[in-house]
Amino acid sequence: MTTTCRIQDHHALAEQTAVERLLNAYLRETGKTDPQRILSEPLPRLSSRLKSELADLGAPFCLRLGDVLVLGALTYISPLGHHQYAPQLWIKRADELWLLDDVADLAAAIIADLAVHAPVATQDLPERRRALVAHIQNSVSKTALYIAGRRDRGIAALDLAAADRMERAEQSLIFGHPFHPTPKSSEGWSAADVGRYAPELAASFQLHYLAAAPELVVEDRLWVGSDAPIPEVVLAAAHVQGVDPTWRLLACHPWQAGYLAQQPEIQALLAANKLRDLGPLGATVWPTSSVRTVWQPSQPGFYKLPLDIRITNLVRVNALDELKRSLDTSRIVDLLAAAMPTEGCTILRELGYRTLWLSELPTDRRAALAASFGVLFREAPPVRGSDAPMVLAALLEPPLDGTEPPLIHALRQAAQGRDLTPDLIERWVERYLTITLLPLLRWWTLGGVSLEAHVQNSMLALTDGWPVHLYVRDLEGASISRERAGMHGWYGGLLPKDSPALYDDDAAWHRFKYYVLVNQLGHVLFTLARYTGCEELWLWQIARSLLQHEAARYPQAKPYVDDLLESPELFAKANLISKFAERGETPLYVPLPNPLHHTRMIDDTTIPGAAPALV
Repeated sequence: MTTTCRIQDHHALAEQTAVERLLNAYLRETGKTDPQRILSEPLPRLSSRLKSELADLGAPFCLRLGDVLVLGALTYISPLGHHQYAPQLWIKRADELWLLDDVADLAAAIIADLAVHAPVATQDLPERRRALVAHIQNSVSKTALYIAGRRDRGIAALDLAAADRMERAEQSLIFGHPFHPTPKSSEGWSAADVGRYAPELAASFQLHYLAAAPELVVEDRLWVGSDAPIPEVVLAAAHVQGVDPTWRLLACHPWQAGYLAQQPEIQALLAANKLRDLGPLGATVWPTSSVRTVWQPSQPGFYKLPLDIRITNLVRVNALDELKRSLDTSRIVDLLAAAMPTEGCTILRELGYRTLWLSELPTDRRAALAASFGVLFREAPPVRGSDAPMVLAALLEPPLDGTEPPLIHALRQAAQGRDLTPDLIERWVERYLTITLLPLLRWWTLGGVSLEAHVQNSMLALTDGWPVHLYVRDLEGASISRERAGMHGWYGGLLPKDSPALYDDDAAWHRFKYYVLVNQLGHVLFTLARYTGCEELWLWQIARSLLQHEAARYPQAKPYVDDLLESPELFAKANLISKFAERGETPLYVPLPNPLHHTRMIDDTTIPGAAPALV
């Protein structure tokens, strides 16, 4: 495929990436974590020509899904399931055989297989099947639209500097989560809305502001002063419009402002002059990879805005509990940061939140409107020249022409024109782990804070291709150890005992292992192995060695390191089954082999050789 996709290629490429994500999610979530077992299944009776074609494409496989067989070839096998496939797959049912050209055919077969085991009531199955296929098709159509819109966005983020570098990375995620069946689905936006607001299409816009009487607003903040996170230009514009200085300004996504204007309670407040619509104000902002979080370099920080649309699994509003969790965690991060031995790793604090609180409404409606208005103000990372941080997910996603992802370009920069030798790769990985895995582990073992540092919440700064700093954002998903909070005396002053940020140790540690080990580190090490030709398990062995040193240096870390190194299993979020069962808020998890444990079986004298790329 050429660098610029032809129009007719857009949908085909979107289908191809959807098939890979659907297959990998299915294999991971049904315990088929070793594709070699699939390879060992005998192929059905096929023409010698097709058998030869499969063998030429890679390692042939036959996946049985009830009365349907999926035939294809694997081109790369990954210990954590980041498998890759030849683009041509075939479907066989009875005597029929056809080339797969619609992901819906594969989805229907997989969903029928899942329905036998998934936790879904029998009477709900037909509707769940229909809904999931529709969401998959929605994701494919959006992906194709984003591919088409990238015709003039070919400059890599690494070629830019400062805010341009950050913006390009945030708006470059075309394919999304590698283990999600609907990574780019969105429900609630028209085609015109997508064109106006999708980061994948390089959207930018002004925020919409409302002013509310102070008795209608609830907020919590770390900032000093009444309206510190609101830009001065917006405050000045509100003053020109005659807004009472005691009133609070509420920032809205422009689409959300239109949605809120249709709500009868809001219309009543506007009519009673308790709420004022100020319209679009301030500088143009651009949306980040999360779609609803926006930034402008001249503003004090990021705004995490609510959107009453369903993106992947969830309607993306900011419930009051989520806002409180973010602020409670920020206070603990603020307390611990100066003494935490985490050089090279910074947690971006949530500086405050603000929302509308209509106490006279019934509880459910009051909470719903608060979630639809709730804005979270987030600290921004420093933006300096070519060291400006980039969202990690963007560094890992291959470009449209199928060449190397930006992370590999960074590695080549670090090599300064030399070969990517095992020694160079090892030093790069050690540098990366020193600013990511180890400090994140210390936040947990020394501070009792487990961070949701997945690849979209992690921002990596690089200098001459070398990792120099990690920034972790979005504390709504963080977990604070309930046991450690009591031990440190945080209750009463810093944290209420019923804080939504508090988790039992087992649950917080479980979340750490998924987000940091499986989601972040697993994706980074797969990318390095896939594109450099080294063994993926060898890279995990580097991590194992550093963790052993960590346990020797910090006794508090030893039980957790022992768990990481000796447990035969890690757990991954089951996005496919959870989506099918409509468990977005309470996702299921599935076991998978722990590569930190299985690296023990590698001979220490083994020189890293060819990765399990099969063609």
